[in-house]
Amino acid sequence: MKRFQQHQIKLRQVEAELDLLEQRLKKPVVGERELLRLFSDCHDLTLFMGATGPFTGFPDLYANELDLFGDFTCDLVLGSKAEKAFHFIELEDARPESLFKQTNRTTPDWSPRLEHGCSQLIDWLWKLDEQRGQPSFEQLFHSRSIAVSCMVITGRDAGWGGAREKARLAWRQNSVFINGCKVSILTYDELASKLRYRLDSLRQL
Repeated sequence: MKRFQQHQIKLRQVEAELDLLEQRLKKPVVGERELLRLFSDCHDLTLFMGATGPFTGFPDLYANELDLFGDFTCDLVLGSKAEKAFHFIELEDARPESLFKQTNRTTPDWSPRLEHGCSQLIDWLWKLDEQRGQPSFEQLFHSRSIAVSCMVITGRDAGWGGAREKARLAWRQNSVFINGCKVSILTYDELASKLRYRLDSLRQL
């Protein structure tokens, strides 16, 4: 079982690794495996993604492709030992069509990639609920009780399709919960933009 690694963020390294992400996103399409490798290699950037999560500070734990009790593999999990909070992230590919799929109808369908990502989260949250209170749960998370949040990162801003689809996604995020857990959805362009803004803000302190 791949376990959590502890690491303290270095902002100078975050900037170098965020530059790498932004460089990759200059390509119109970036595959899932390429993105998984990038975040696996960029530990400071990975932890800095906690800026998109529920943490009051930055997380200090991370796991790439975490084996979840032998049944599932979580692409990326961030954690705070002090807060006993964990942020589960499903990484899909970075394609314009990864959010919505054009059909013969006026209104596009949700893309299979997005629906696959959300289905992954459902399975992870089910497994967490099933294992809660078991010795293996406490062994993995170093606590009998944890706060859980989750997110899917997929697609590109170019795939929005217009104001209506933005409104659909905003409503979905605000209204759909999985076992009480809100599901956040970001494009890779949004992720890079949010992280760049947060990094620039920290520099001004």
